[in-house]
Amino acid sequence: TTAGAPAILAAKAGHNDGHHSHTDIGHFILNVAGESLLCDPGRGLYSKDYFRQPRYENFFCNSLSHSVPRIGGKLQMPGPEFGGKQQYHGRIVEHHPAAKEKVVSIEMQEAYAIPELRLARRRLVFQSTTGASQLVDEFMFSGRALETEEAFVTWAQVETRGAEATLIGKSAALQLTIPEPASAVFVAESHAEDCRANQREGVLTRLVVYLPPGTQRFALRLEPKAV
Repeated sequence: TTAGAPAILAAKAGHNDGHHSHTDIGHFILNVAGESLLCDPGRGLYSKDYFRQPRYENFFCNSLSHSVPRIGGKLQMPGPEFGGKQQYHGRIVEHHPAAKEKVVSIEMQEAYAIPELRLARRRLVFQSTTGASQLVDEFMFSGRALETEEAFVTWAQVETRGAEATLIGKSAALQLTIPEPASAVFVAESHAEDCRANQREGVLTRLVVYLPPGTQRFALRLEPKAV
C-alpha cells in the first residue's frame, strides 16, 4: 500500500494462441488505488479481420500495446490459430507469492522466434508493505546483442524527465525510474490515432526506452505516490 491506497501487481506468462489472445507474454499490470496506472489496454474494434489472419496487425492485439520489449525490431509471434508456426509459451522459472517481497520471473524468449535470442527473462519484485516494485529484464544472444526497445503502456497522464517518468491517475501516481543502463531515457509515444481507429475512449501512451547498443540488462523502479 501507499498512503493507505492498495497496490496490486499482476503478470502474465501463458502462450500467444487462441481466439482472444494477444501477443503479450511477460506483460504486467500495476494497479494503485483501484486504477491500473500500468494497464492492460483491452480489445480493439471487432471486425472480420479481427478474427482472421490479419488479427495481429491491429495495435490492440499485438505487442506494441503491451508492456513487453521489442527485440531486433521484432514483436512477439502469434500462435498457429492466426498464422504462427507453433504455440509460443512463456515460462515461470521463479515464483515466491507468499513473502512480503513477492517475486516472479518469466522467460519469454520463445515468444519472439529469434534464433540468436537465447534468453529474455523478466523478473518482477513487489513489496507488499509499500507497493513499490522493481523490474529487471536480462537478455542473452548467441552473437552480438540485438537492438532492444522496452515499453510500458498507460491510459494515465504522463510526464517524462529523462530517466524518470510519472503516471498521474485520479487518486494516485506512479513514478518510474531507470537505474540501469545509466544513459537510458523515456520517450512518450501517443497512440491517439490507434485509439480512434478502434473506437476507444482516451489516449494510450507507450513509454519507450531505446536501450543503448550492446545492452543486456535493463532495470526499472516503480514507486506509487499519493496525489
